Amino acid sequence: MLHAKGAEDRASAATATALAALEMANHQRETAGPSKPTTSWAAVDSDALKKKLKERILEVEEEKIASQLASVKEEREKLSGQTKEPSSGKPETKSPLLSAISQLVHDGLFN
Repeated sequence: MLHAKGAEDRASAATATALAALEMANHQRETAGPSKPTTSWAAVDSDALKKKLKERILEVEEEKIASQLASVKEEREKLSGQTKEPSSGKPETKSPLLSAISQLVHDGLFN
């Protein structure tokens, strides 16, 4: 009988302790006021990363276009050099395609 009484007392004490802890947690939550909205640094960082990525993509595209422009200018110079300096003393006979390309270069369509 004493064992049952002791177990009952321990159970009551544990229940009382749990209730007190619950009341204390509720009280702290109520007195703390509304929680501050947390700044989503992840969202801010994500936007910054997206912006940097977009800038880098634009830089790469700009480099590609500059490279293509340089290639076109080289080709134009080669074609212009070929049309101005005939390799032999005879007048130069060009293919129709080369003539068309030379005309486009001359007209400035590749500028």
